[in-house]
Amino acid sequence: MWVKIRVSAGDWHHYGYVKSGTTLTLYLDGTFVVSDACPATHSLVGTELAFGSYRIQNAKDGLYIYKGLIDEARIYNRALSEDEVKKNFVAKGFTAVSPTKKLAETWGEVKGSR
Repeated sequence: MWVKIRVSAGDWHHYGYVKSGTTLTLYLDGTFVVSDACPATHSLVGTELAFGSYRIQNAKDGLYIYKGLIDEARIYNRALSEDEVKKNFVAKGFTAVSPTKKLAETWGEVKGSR
């Protein structure tokens, strides 16, 4: 999915990507931007997950690397509804959708036990 979005440099923004079946939906600051078709499964099974970069034909040559900071990335085991994406955007503190037993919480428990 290629989308050109104008945002002001230095401003914080909330991006939400939701994959449901064969549809990938992008939200910016809690607002729907675009939906597009995507594969039901992905051909890159067994490869690492990359945030902030785009691979062209599985290249790892540094093309299209995001220049900025990524904070509070979350991966859910289900597709969030549009309302849940909006609630996560406006939530004060952590998140409106329960992070119980999600990666961030589990990693926090591991780090805290050391």
